[in-house]
Amino acid sequence: MASLTQNKSLSQQELAELIGVSRMTVHRALSNHPDVSTETRERIARLAREYGYRPNAAARAMKQQRTRHIGVLIRNEPDDRMTHLMTFETILGLNEGLEASGNILSIIRVGDVKQSLESGSRVFREQVLDGMVLLCELPDAIDQRVQQLVPHCVWVESQTWREDRCIRRDEVYAGRRCAQALIDLGYREIVWVGHPGKRHKPELMSRFEPNYVGGARERGVREAIAGRDNVALREFDLAYDSPETFAAMPGFLASLGP
Repeated sequence: MASLTQNKSLSQQELAELIGVSRMTVHRALSNHPDVSTETRERIARLAREYGYRPNAAARAMKQQRTRHIGVLIRNEPDDRMTHLMTFETILGLNEGLEASGNILSIIRVGDVKQSLESGSRVFREQVLDGMVLLCELPDAIDQRVQQLVPHCVWVESQTWREDRCIRRDEVYAGRRCAQALIDLGYREIVWVGHPGKRHKPELMSRFEPNYVGGARERGVREAIAGRDNVALREFDLAYDSPETFAAMPGFLASLGP
């Protein structure tokens, strides 16, 4: 038996013959099918490990027309590598859920996608992925192109919003909780630091707004302060690439006081 398992991977039929059950029983047991008892499933799984059985992913993909391979697209370009480290926890959660359902996760960077689209990467040319999670704000051209190439897409904390296949935090709630925590600590002035191009506009505010994160959080802060005469809100515009911002920063920090 050792020579057999060392030289080649067993098929389910060969494993079934060694164990003394039908191939269908082996298949159902290894697929956690409910028609197979827990005792039988555990016995077959144990013997499969002992005999060195490994599922053939390529054969399974051909039969099921699925690769069970899911990509996670993150914005992490060569000139901006450290932008989205906060997505690490989200990626860990995605990986945990995908592993539990028998899928494999691959991280794909926006810069890689740009090169892949130009060079014809196997990931897209051969439809290696069953689906893609598009994480955070991405260039519109990339967003649209990935939708054309990958059969199933889900957007997480993205500028894209649809009634289905989209997941977002409640940013209004987050802003409200942050402001309330400061008020409860006794602070009587709250400073909102935001990008001037992404300010809260009540007449435009909705979950469909592309730049929803900053505007929604600011809305929550304003809701927490509304009606409180003893709490003031001060604003500071932080344009990330503006020389004026850097020039004004020392004075702004000094104005915060103790």
